[in-house]
Amino acid sequence: MQEILTSKQFREKYIEKVPVKGLKYGNVRITNEYGKFDSKGEWKWFQKLLFRQNVLKEITDLKPHEKFVLVPKNGKVRAVTYTSDATYIELKTGLKIVTDFKSGITKTKDSFVIKRKMMLEKYEIEIKIVEKADL
Repeated sequence: MQEILTSKQFREKYIEKVPVKGLKYGNVRITNEYGKFDSKGEWKWFQKLLFRQNVLKEITDLKPHEKFVLVPKNGKVRAVTYTSDATYIELKTGLKIVTDFKSGITKTKDSFVIKRKMMLEKYEIEIKIVEKADL
């Protein structure tokens, strides 16, 4: 059974203290037993996936922040990697789903667009973009 927390208890337990300057896009980081989440939205999305796995039994093998090597290390040149927000297996289709929680600003950043294309090319996996409206 899940622990029920007040808003204050939730903030104290899960929300990472951020320097006065704040984060780049004004988001708040969440840290808990599942790992570090870059925003409240990303954490809410992961909670939905936990519900789909543990209660509805629609998905399996849910993992936060799975890392994919897009270009391996070559000598002194670092590898190019992509880290998803969440990955899981859709039981109905058996397909591996890779999701990334993005805002309107971040989903069009060149680095993400390029890595999205590289994921499709190397792993034949299309990254599913999740936005606030999907919560």
